[in-house]
Amino acid sequence: MVAAKRRLQVALTDGELAAARALLAQLIGPEASMPAVGNLPELACGIHNCRLERRRYFPEQLFADPAWDMILALYCAHGRGERLSITSLGYSVGLPQATAARWIASLRRAGLIEQQQDERDGRRKFLQLSALAQENVTSWLERVQALFETGSAARGE
Repeated sequence: MVAAKRRLQVALTDGELAAARALLAQLIGPEASMPAVGNLPELACGIHNCRLERRRYFPEQLFADPAWDMILALYCAHGRGERLSITSLGYSVGLPQATAARWIASLRRAGLIEQQQDERDGRRKFLQLSALAQENVTSWLERVQALFETGSAARGE
């Protein structure tokens, strides 16, 4: 199964936009509330960190979206030039290993992530986004960044 490329429309109120900017500023530094244009891996990491930070304020089960958290974590790792093993991906999104393994299998079946054998340790496997998933996340991040930069997210455009 190959995942289809889709466009996502995000509508935020002025209050939600201000809160998102404030949270991003706390997580990625006071100098800039949004990463520089073109720094999509940094934006993805900021979003991923915001999702993890949300757990401090709301019950985790209200916002469970492990597949998306895994996709963001893999995008961040790729942007930093790092590779995530199956175990480290589970830890990075705060899932028990058995649950993480089930979600990884689902994402592999959907053609969103690929698995590679560690050339130094045959017992370990690394994961990465498929080319299609990488392209879709990049397109989504570009859209999110544009919405924040123009303020059109607050107007629901």
